Amino acid sequence: MIGAGAFATAAFLVAATFGVLWLTSATGDDADVAAERQEVVRVAGQAVTAFTELDHQNLDEYFQRQKDIATGELAQQITQAEENFRQAITEAESQVTTTVHDVAVSELNEREGTATAVAAASTDVQNSQQSGTKTMRLEIQFQREGEEWKVAQIGDVPVAGAGQPQQPQQGQQGQQGEQQPPQ
Repeated sequence: MIGAGAFATAAFLVAATFGVLWLTSATGDDADVAAERQEVVRVAGQAVTAFTELDHQNLDEYFQRQKDIATGELAQQITQAEENFRQAITEAESQVTTTVHDVAVSELNEREGTATAVAAASTDVQNSQQSGTKTMRLEIQFQREGEEWKVAQIGDVPVAGAGQPQQPQQGQQGQQGEQQPPQ
């Protein structure tokens, strides 16, 4: 009888301890960091689509999506390059549909308001000369502006084999937030 009571008491104490630990982690800093990571993942998915998906017949929306989620500096770069890209995209009659496969946050610094995410995506590209599917790995760097994460830079993740120097993949965006027109 005493053994069963002691066992029940020990089981209760273990359950209570783990319950308190679970409640603390679910409502503490860990939960805040997890929520912030989820927000960066969400915004990164939007960024990949905004910077890669386009229709040559609706370029106003394409450029506005980019500017809406970009930092002030990147938005200025987009505006400066916009006319050249409009011409190239229109002449090629480009239409690109993007599928984001996965996004992961590789860095998150809430105090400094910076984050970095990597994304795997594929694009179905159609233009007047060719069509095809392209797989991309992108790195997106964010800065917090007010309560929102904004894209500070987006570019290809360098590809390197063992013992080789890193070489960037060819893609939509350059390494320093520079865009390259779709091919």
